[in-house]
Amino acid sequence: MHKFLCCLLSGLLAVAAVCLPIGSSVAAEQQISRTGITIPEDTVLQLELMNFLESKRNKVGDTVSVKLLEAVSVADEVIIPKGTVLEGSLKKVQKGKLLSQKGVIRMRLKDYYLPNGYLLRLNNEEIKFSGDMNYTSLAAGVAVPFAGLAFKGKNVSCKPGMQFKYKLAHDVAVERY
Repeated sequence: MHKFLCCLLSGLLAVAAVCLPIGSSVAAEQQISRTGITIPEDTVLQLELMNFLESKRNKVGDTVSVKLLEAVSVADEVIIPKGTVLEGSLKKVQKGKLLSQKGVIRMRLKDYYLPNGYLLRLNNEEIKFSGDMNYTSLAAGVAVPFAGLAFKGKNVSCKPGMQFKYKLAHDVAVERY
């Protein structure tokens, strides 16, 4: 009888040892799906512009797409796969103005449903594109005070395929759907 109890007890321990990691994995998965995941602010996204942007042509409301060049991972799990195309709409389009004010385009990213079952809450992220400094006005302003005020700032002009880095300004909530 004693031998039977020892065999039974060792069998139960072996089953518990095998089932315990599975159980904790399921618990961890349930915790992730209940609480969601956060991509922390200051995470840098490597992006590629898919559309032509020009402050002379584009209008507020235009749709713009960017492609992710590197996957984004949290806790060693890929959340946003490489090649994901995110969309946004233009919230501000300003042409270059006199007094050397450069052109500006602001794009707000839209929330995005990923094929891996996650929803990215990107509602507060804005990407800013701005025209370069007008160095002619700067040089004229140094040579003759106030002469640079008559020069117009440069417009924004970005071609498809332009690669750039964007640092998240806010935590991005990621939820299972």
